[in-house]
Amino acid sequence: MRIRKMAAAALAVAALAAATGCGGAGGGSAAGTINWWTWDEKQAQAYQVCANAFEKANPGATVKISQYDVVDYFTKLTAGFVAGNAPDAFQDSVQYFQAYANQHQLLPLDDFISKNHFDMTKYSVGVSSWKFTDGKQYALPLDWAAAGIYYNKRC
Repeated sequence: MRIRKMAAAALAVAALAAATGCGGAGGGSAAGTINWWTWDEKQAQAYQVCANAFEKANPGATVKISQYDVVDYFTKLTAGFVAGNAPDAFQDSVQYFQAYANQHQLLPLDDFISKNHFDMTKYSVGVSSWKFTDGKQYALPLDWAAAGIYYNKRC
């Protein structure tokens, strides 16, 4: 059974890149393949460098980055939620953030942020935009319009 959970930026590949500058913070014992999706070819290339550092810091973990055309990306992502085969991590957009949080496709990051002592002051602007109506932090800024902080935790 696959259980969806949100991870702090240091644990999710996309957020790891933003938080550590591809430094490979590691610390966990991740195993298996992490599927990460984006719609941006240049970000896919840049995140591969981060994924390599993540894999090195987390023996047994493999990151597979998939890039899809933006025209089809959110349809494919939503279909993945419905079918139960969405990627482990993905780049989101502010356009879809509230809908995904409302549909319970995202879980709050607050406990992970606290547990990992993640420094939220790294972000000068934009963090509040990723809070849901319940006041919880469901995402972190990745760039001017995206976040990527979803992953599947397998039992």
